[in-house]
Amino acid sequence: MLEQSVISANAQRAYFHTAAYKFQLIVLESLGDIFHYIEACSTNWESAMEMAKAYCDVSQPETLQNASKSLLSVCETNLKENNDKPENAIGEVLVQ
Repeated sequence: MLEQSVISANAQRAYFHTAAYKFQLIVLESLGDIFHYIEACSTNWESAMEMAKAYCDVSQPETLQNASKSLLSVCETNLKENNDKPENAIGEVLVQ
């Protein structure tokens, strides 16, 4: 997914019809639910946050940015609920 974020940066309209775009969107939209269901450990949640941060960049399509921000929020909530080291990833990304 991190490699795909480079490909989707500054994407043109045709990119929205590719399998790669659809895959990226599905992963960003579903990963939080999947991790919650399988009770993923904090390291996995943190890895998901790092991956999602790559899609928050303004060069990414808006739909991927929105999905990644939603995933970051889910990750932060889960880490806080489990008393792991929460961070304000959304605020951190927006400041960059």
